[in-house]
Amino acid sequence: MESRRVPERLRAIEILVEVFGGLDSLTAGKLARAGSSLVRARTAWAVGRSRPEAPDTEILVKLITDRDAFVQRFALEALTSATSRASFVITGPAIAAALGSEDRTVRLSAALLISRMTEEHCHGLARALAGNPRALMWFQMGRCLRTSLQSAPAAATALEVLTAAASSDADRYDAARILQMTLGDVGPVKDRPVMFDGYGPALSLAAMERELNPIITRLAAEFPSGNALLDHELIRLIAMTTPFNRDLFARLLASITDATLPADDIHRLAAISQFQIERSHDESVATARALLDIDIKIRRLGLRQDTNWDDRIGELYAALCKVDPAMPSLLVEQSEFGEPGHVLFLTQVPQASIPKAIEGLVRAIHADPEYKWSNDVVFTIGESSQPEHIKLLREQLSNLSVRDAVLITIAERATKEDRQILLSGLESPQLNAVEACLKALIKLPRNSDAAEQFQLLAAARRLIHDKREFQLRETAMRLLQNNTSQAHQFIFGEDGYRLQPESMQRWQTWLETRYPDYQPPLTSESAQKILLSLDAVDWSAGDVDKGRRLFERLACARCHNGRQALGPDLKGVTKRFSRQDLFAAIVEPNRDISPRYQTTSIETKSGRVYTGLIVYESVDGLLLRDADHKTYRIEADDIEVKVRQRNSLMPAGLLKDIQASELADLEKYLQEL
Repeated sequence: MESRRVPERLRAIEILVEVFGGLDSLTAGKLARAGSSLVRARTAWAVGRSRPEAPDTEILVKLITDRDAFVQRFALEALTSATSRASFVITGPAIAAALGSEDRTVRLSAALLISRMTEEHCHGLARALAGNPRALMWFQMGRCLRTSLQSAPAAATALEVLTAAASSDADRYDAARILQMTLGDVGPVKDRPVMFDGYGPALSLAAMERELNPIITRLAAEFPSGNALLDHELIRLIAMTTPFNRDLFARLLASITDATLPADDIHRLAAISQFQIERSHDESVATARALLDIDIKIRRLGLRQDTNWDDRIGELYAALCKVDPAMPSLLVEQSEFGEPGHVLFLTQVPQASIPKAIEGLVRAIHADPEYKWSNDVVFTIGESSQPEHIKLLREQLSNLSVRDAVLITIAERATKEDRQILLSGLESPQLNAVEACLKALIKLPRNSDAAEQFQLLAAARRLIHDKREFQLRETAMRLLQNNTSQAHQFIFGEDGYRLQPESMQRWQTWLETRYPDYQPPLTSESAQKILLSLDAVDWSAGDVDKGRRLFERLACARCHNGRQALGPDLKGVTKRFSRQDLFAAIVEPNRDISPRYQTTSIETKSGRVYTGLIVYESVDGLLLRDADHKTYRIEADDIEVKVRQRNSLMPAGLLKDIQASELADLEKYLQEL
């Protein structure tokens, strides 16, 4: 038999089990002495499968005590299918030895068997393990797996291993994790922020308060350990137990440095937020800087943030403010304040400190030519009345990633000089921007300029998809009527919430007659002009860095990159499409839009209307994300109307003011993705 190749022998064992019901004791005994560890391990598997009601414990004991840890693990796992408790009485000494194995997987496999044993058998096993802290600790972990309750004796055992000078780093790491389990482990609790699911105890520690105090004291002495993995779990334990230990707090805060990674800083700050102690001014400042440095480090290291980043960091910030009320005011006073992500922290900053925050943002913008503007940055600076700040915002009208926010800000204090800017805002795909511009135009003097009338009519023709758009269309039509003193049978009110093609055509005819020399620019003509110019572009002169900046300025990164990407992945896009097809898709995004990226309009039973992409859908409801990257959960029972639109969230006319050299830059950047 030994002359056969190992794969053949393994398959033969499997056939004996699957076809003939398993191995007889004689065959199993011979295979248990095979030279190949793979054969011995498969034999252990076969013994467990052959007679689960009464496995051959003599052979299993032999395999559990095998010289190879791989075989030991398979033999222990074979016992998981045993249905007779008597099997564990016979194999008990071997399992006890396995709990003290040098191999971690063997210890874990043995611990998983504890839940199968009787209480009497467990007590006997515990006595047998006395004097072997590591084995006893894994035994206690197995006991914890039997119940969700806390165990002070088990915690004491894990603590002994954790604090023993002779323990290896690996054993101390396991001890820290097992100590968490003996305290009930971490996990979600009703009304506790999701951010702290991995830091707060799943069960209240109040019942263990007396036993917990000495644990906290000894635990505090172990940090920092000098081992990064161990420290990671020690910090979690610190967060779970919320010690009143100023010295430990200072050590934990000091462990956040310029060299630590953002994820590690968040981990430490989560624990720091659980210390219910009064902070000194210097400690509060150090905490504020650590929080601000997270965004700075992320930018420096080129890291990405996931979809729920703002929610989780917001919860962490709220927890820090709760234990340190000075935090919001101190944040905006730091020289590090000014990153786009820092605007999140202004939710709790006193109104009197907002000007200081604006100064920090403006300072950061001037210091970084590639500053990544966000809508929140625009709205924050928009609270300022200083002319230089307003001028700074207006300069971002060409930055499509924040253009809508700038339009809304300008609309709030618009003058007659802003008329053309407001009219251009009517072309925005964002209804909030369109609404702000329309409301601002209403407050301006009447105007009979031809371009304005055609722009108002064009906007009215676009606003036809849902109730909110119909309401905005009415505003555009009232402006048109006020400017021209015409009506042309347009119907206002809910009776008019339909296309009204006859009225639109009458308006079109009247405007063409009233302004015979005016030719409104057509998006399709602009797109065609760009496509015809492609052959004249010097594509070899493209610059990757310039292309990346253009990509960001046109707001492409908002939907095709980052933690809230809505559009398709552009990696390899220049290999999948010809140059002509690629730029055609950019300048006319609605021409050949994939159903996957068509928008959906949903009206709820309460009358609210949402338009965007469905990112998740089930029988219970759906998640819809709009062009502002806001996500809404809509219950299925609350949906009144659901309509798929033939439109893309991607706006048309993105490249209408782009130079030929910039087209080459953009393509060069896309080639690098």
